[in-house]
Amino acid sequence: MERAAQQLLQQFPLPLLVVDGALQVLVCNRRASALFEVRKGDEAAQAALVSAAIGADQELGDELALATARLAGPEAEEGFAWQRGERCYQVRVWAAPAAAGAFLVLFGDVTHQRISEEIQLDARHYLEHILASISLGVAVLNREFKVTFINQQQLGFLARLGVQQGMVETIGTTLEALLPGTGSQWQDLCRPVIREEQEKADLTQRLATPAGELVLAVAATALRDHRGQVVGAILVCEDLTVQTRLEQELLRMEKLAVVGQMVVAVNHEINNPLNIIANSAQALRLLHPEFDEGVVAKLRTIEAQVKRISAVTERLRTMTDIKAEEYIADGPKMIDLWRQDQDP
Repeated sequence: MERAAQQLLQQFPLPLLVVDGALQVLVCNRRASALFEVRKGDEAAQAALVSAAIGADQELGDELALATARLAGPEAEEGFAWQRGERCYQVRVWAAPAAAGAFLVLFGDVTHQRISEEIQLDARHYLEHILASISLGVAVLNREFKVTFINQQQLGFLARLGVQQGMVETIGTTLEALLPGTGSQWQDLCRPVIREEQEKADLTQRLATPAGELVLAVAATALRDHRGQVVGAILVCEDLTVQTRLEQELLRMEKLAVVGQMVVAVNHEINNPLNIIANSAQALRLLHPEFDEGVVAKLRTIEAQVKRISAVTERLRTMTDIKAEEYIADGPKMIDLWRQDQDP
């Protein structure tokens, strides 16, 4: 090899060596010698010691042999990962342009890169585990409204709405394509967030499912990168079905409590005068047999109507549910006192 080429080889900032077809090192720079812990002797002696070190490392020797055998021409490149101790290297192999049957071998230290990738992968798995454990449905959309991440809870909501797809099929699809109608509403919720017109948007939906009503609180928040640029949206769904049902039950109980208070007032303010009216009508009828049939009929009507009012107050006292119906068409509603007794 020419002297100028050897000097250039020695000045190269990464471990670099030239091998022949038998993987014997023809020349190597100082960084390559240091990589194989060869620091004594002249260039020829160091090359021989590096050859011996490569031969002793079966994994490196096998990978180099395969890489050189796969090279099809001077423009071709082969590569593989190799680990020496605690260091990781990306090894790249080319045919040497100035020497027939010789190959350039470059060792790039990617230890820190691999560590960073492992840390990022561990962090991603940890985050995915957290998102899989929470009760909130989470979907991440990019600026094209395509799903880039979705957790199992959100897939569960989609399944309840009739979308039977796994995570792999869902990634890369838009919400509108996944779930026409409801998905379009979710996408519309994310649109002003992604376009940076607002930071957050939310809505509450009551959705019909085969298993019954599903009440969801849906919120969209801007997703920003490390530079603060909006790169998508995070859609979060919370199941409020049970909470809504409990609120409705509480409202029903409050209504029943109001009815109970009203019944107490009715019993106190109405029943006592009603008893006096009924007793008076009955006394008039019994004490005056001379009354004609018309008067007697009216007295009996008074007694019957008093009994009816008493039945109403008793019904109010024993009601366990409140149902309303229109008193007049398109007008105010009234409590239906007798409907639940008629229901099967």
